[in-house]
Amino acid sequence: MFKDFAKTSPVTFFALPVIIIGMLVLSYFLYSTLITNQIDSRQHYIERQLELTTVQLETQIIEFRKDFSYLAAIDDFGEVFDTVSNQSEKLRFRLKHIVKRYNRFVDTVYIYNQEQYYFVGIDHLGITQEGFGQLEDKLLPLQFINKPKTLHLEGSKALIMSPLSIENEDKVYLGAVIDVIEMISNEADKQYTGEFSSKVIFTENLGFRSIQRGQQFEAKFELYRQNKQEILNNILDNKAGYLLHKLPKTSIVFMTSYQPFQIFKERFGLLFVLSENDFVAPIKIKLQIIFLSFFAMIGLVIVVFIISLKDISQNNKELYQSKNNLSQTLAQRHFILEHGGTFSFTLDKKGAPIFVTDNIENVTGYNKTEWFNKLPNLLNQNKINQKVDSDFNKFSNEKGFELNYNLEIKRSNERNLILEFRERPYFNDSGDFEAIIGTAKDITDSYSNVKN
Repeated sequence: MFKDFAKTSPVTFFALPVIIIGMLVLSYFLYSTLITNQIDSRQHYIERQLELTTVQLETQIIEFRKDFSYLAAIDDFGEVFDTVSNQSEKLRFRLKHIVKRYNRFVDTVYIYNQEQYYFVGIDHLGITQEGFGQLEDKLLPLQFINKPKTLHLEGSKALIMSPLSIENEDKVYLGAVIDVIEMISNEADKQYTGEFSSKVIFTENLGFRSIQRGQQFEAKFELYRQNKQEILNNILDNKAGYLLHKLPKTSIVFMTSYQPFQIFKERFGLLFVLSENDFVAPIKIKLQIIFLSFFAMIGLVIVVFIISLKDISQNNKELYQSKNNLSQTLAQRHFILEHGGTFSFTLDKKGAPIFVTDNIENVTGYNKTEWFNKLPNLLNQNKINQKVDSDFNKFSNEKGFELNYNLEIKRSNERNLILEFRERPYFNDSGDFEAIIGTAKDITDSYSNVKN
């Protein structure tokens, strides 16, 4: 069947597999391109969100420190311990305003010297708390330093300290208890990453710590060793990036984008983790439609191929049967010609033989060469040569013309042979006369019966 199809329709036979394979390859590349573009688009969006968040974090810390530097330039922080003067009251008011502005990550601010301290903070109800105390009674490790310094306290809280006035005899220092994790979490919360996402913070002290988690994020953020090492090295080298990976106990692919930043010269990293349900789901339906269309087209091509294959197979079967019938007919005709009393011949325009059947010798007693050498004399002896030439020249231009005549042949030791000739002209496709086609039949017996 396939051989028949290849013989009868070689172009289609070899083109169909190429078309099917080409459509499959095209669908694969289309799928890869759409997925890649979707991942790149989502990654660029998340990367921009990370940049905005980290820039805002660094900006807040810079502004927080600038506010105290600005106050130190116009006020004597030593006056904060004076509970009577108006200038001291104004200074404390400005301090409370600063603390309230940064209360999302600032727990308490301390202004202290070598003997006492003043503190101001915002409690969980949003009420401002302030007071004075002796330094020796404070449990915080407030230190007398010449340059800014950061100490880690319990959990995610840190104590930052900075000198405010060390040139005067009464040296004054700033101490602030801040919650770095809370600060980063507040800023990260401003960026919406979807219900299939999680937000993670990296700190040098706490490592990786999840701070927010979408309702549809069902995995636990726990990186494999190689992935963890790659992200960690990039954050410590101050390199941003993203990674496609899996998490333990789940087969879902995740995309983690990360951005390093610094707070008080300490390195941090913010990570936004999205599952494939977020960055692939928007194009799943489109991909399904595309692939169903591709497979429908492939199925249609295969159906047409099978139908064509069946038709060609049926045609070939019929053609094969016709060839067998024709072969049998030709064999019968050949048998009749070889063993019957009729032979066929073809002459050119000048009367020279082109073809003659092999049974001529059986019919006439002469072989092919002898017969055509003897034929002109036979025609003259029978006195019909001129009539044949005259009639043929007269009517040969007519396609329907046929010349009939009888010829008597004398055979040695046998009775005379009577042959009936039928000849007609053959014209080519251009209508030009090219040859004479004829048959000669032995009618000796029937001729004798009619004569008697």
